[in-house]
Amino acid sequence: MRAMLTVPVVMLAMSGVAGAQAVVTGTVRDSTGRALAGVEIFIERTARSARTDAQGRYSLVVDTGRQVAVFRQLGYKPARLWLALGVSDTALADVRMQWQTAAELAAVEVTARPTPRNLREAMFERQRLGFGKFLDSAQLRRMDGRAMPDVLRGLGLRLQKYADADCTPPWCQWEYRATHPTKTLYGIGTPCYATVMYDGIVIYRAGSTGRPPDFSREFPPYSLAAIEYYRSTAQLPQEFGVSAADCGVVVLWSRRG
Repeated sequence: MRAMLTVPVVMLAMSGVAGAQAVVTGTVRDSTGRALAGVEIFIERTARSARTDAQGRYSLVVDTGRQVAVFRQLGYKPARLWLALGVSDTALADVRMQWQTAAELAAVEVTARPTPRNLREAMFERQRLGFGKFLDSAQLRRMDGRAMPDVLRGLGLRLQKYADADCTPPWCQWEYRATHPTKTLYGIGTPCYATVMYDGIVIYRAGSTGRPPDFSREFPPYSLAAIEYYRSTAQLPQEFGVSAADCGVVVLWSRRG
């Protein structure tokens, strides 16, 4: 279950913020009050993101209007913060994140593998061999304005429409999770969610108890340099170090990776 978050948001007038923008700032701590460093904060449906410093502090410039900020850190339940921001506002929001018990954590497999940059550089060789499907940076640029679920459907994936039990439409938007186009798990219709890699690192493993990525918001096409999709273990190159990939593997390469 996704962690719900209620945070008092204080709006202060602030000069020096250009255009229709505002600022969200504050401190992230755990349930004991200890400051958390390295927490990822991103604004849904945008490329805006930041991380907390050694004192748990963050500051993030965001677009005005209604926004959803997501706070993520390995070992903690993700937290969501709903904001309504005006031009040149500053939202002061201190966040407490709850530890995720071992039973709730997805299994993490650590193996030696080439660096992400070397994996990306080898993409053209993988493409030449004819396994999988690929979109390079030039193809993605031509898709500017297209929604990520549509991009993935073009690669042959199926997108599972999902509503969070804690925040259903119209208050929250539908999520779209990538699944195998034909397979289900356990023969009972459970979606066969694809394994997802980001810059060479597995961020979701098929069959785990973790939350599959939401492709309607988390990875807009303009933030990516390339996408690879392998439908089965037989197609997946060994250098990725992923086993049991019969639900498919989506490989995302960021522009900054």
